[in-house]
Amino acid sequence: MAIVPIYSKSKTELAKPKEKRKKTWQAQIRKDGYPPYIKTFQRKAEAEIDEARVLTEMARGMFVD
Repeated sequence: MAIVPIYSKSKTELAKPKEKRKKTWQAQIRKDGYPPYIKTFQRKAEAEIDEARVLTEMARGMFVD
């Protein structure tokens, strides 16, 4: 279970001086008895909220992939 930053540019590309790297976030959950859950979000807070929701559903036995 992790929130992982994903960068839009590869590490080998050089960014232009004033260019910002666009960062997205992935909620990744791998729990025994459930299929892997990976979803990408624009904001870290959204990924954390979704991760908490999915883990709660898994604990209650109500998770649907």
